[in-house]
Amino acid sequence: MRGRSAGPGPRPAGESGGSSATSTSAAGGERLAPPVSDPRDASGVAPCDLLKPEAATALGFTPPGQPLSDPSFKPCQWRGPNGASVSVFADTRREGLSEVYKQKSRYKDFRPVTLAGGHPAAYANVSDPEIECSIFAGVADSQAVVVRHLRPTGDRGNPCDKAKLVAEAVIAGLPAGK
Repeated sequence: MRGRSAGPGPRPAGESGGSSATSTSAAGGERLAPPVSDPRDASGVAPCDLLKPEAATALGFTPPGQPLSDPSFKPCQWRGPNGASVSVFADTRREGLSEVYKQKSRYKDFRPVTLAGGHPAAYANVSDPEIECSIFAGVADSQAVVVRHLRPTGDRGNPCDKAKLVAEAVIAGLPAGK
């Protein structure tokens, strides 16, 4: 089956996930993810405006993006050739990248990575990322952008490579943070 019913994102507030032993960020003030040294601001940016049309085209996706019906995160999706797609959403109301770090034990594949410009990120996948890959990118200490890439049918490339490029393009298009 090509699509997944479970979302890649951290669970909405009120849902359980991750162990209580790793949830020290809010209670103890400890930051779990690396700090963002060049903050951007995704608040107020409509989901389908997160990936600029020219960036989508350069990455092999057809603009405009289409809103998806996920009431938790309101992602936007762009389609590419042979069944490829990328969806993007911004989480601007919680603890940024620390949200996914709090829940890292729920992911089969969790790998921290640094994006262009020094932005901290992490691949976080509930299954092996050979067909579909999600990356969570810190855009500010309290904001993250989540990118999920489904590779094209017949392609044997690593979908995480494209997810990383999309995350970098989204960050590059965001206004400077405070």
